[in-house]
Amino acid sequence: MKQDKGFTLLELLIVIALIAIVFSIGGFVFINNIKSTLSFNSEINNSTSQISLVNQLTAQLFSKYEKRYENIKIDEDRISFYTGYPIFYEGFVRAEYVLKKDKNTGYTTIYYEEFPYVDGNLGFDGLKKSYVGKFKDLKISIYDGGKWYINYKNKKFPSVIKVSINGNDYYITVNGKIVR
Repeated sequence: MKQDKGFTLLELLIVIALIAIVFSIGGFVFINNIKSTLSFNSEINNSTSQISLVNQLTAQLFSKYEKRYENIKIDEDRISFYTGYPIFYEGFVRAEYVLKKDKNTGYTTIYYEEFPYVDGNLGFDGLKKSYVGKFKDLKISIYDGGKWYINYKNKKFPSVIKVSINGNDYYITVNGKIVR
């Protein structure tokens, strides 16, 4: 009897099935790793943007500022104040953070505006503008006199400002330290 050397169709099908199973498991793991990495990068970018905004606010709000009859004004769509820590100009300026909330998505887009002179008109558009970022569920509140305020207008800066972004609370204190 002559012996044929080769594989049967059944053996080939089993090997192909095993290879397909190994590649599908490997592909599944590879795709999940890519998704995880993208998600992680997105979280890092969001956290970096949040901390960057809070650091910028801390540097500007609690720098040396020129006293005027109206030094800070915060409401749901704007933060307006005088600062000696401007981005575009030298010296003291009136700075505005304009908050534009999209009610459909819950995201708030922030623009920074600056006047090169202290004009006493808090709440108007600035001369130089820049995009700061887009944040989910942004809320800014002031602690003064034992109460939290969303709308605040005073000659003096409050001792604590709370910036809430997507469930993360950052407390900016009068000494310029950020507490999370």
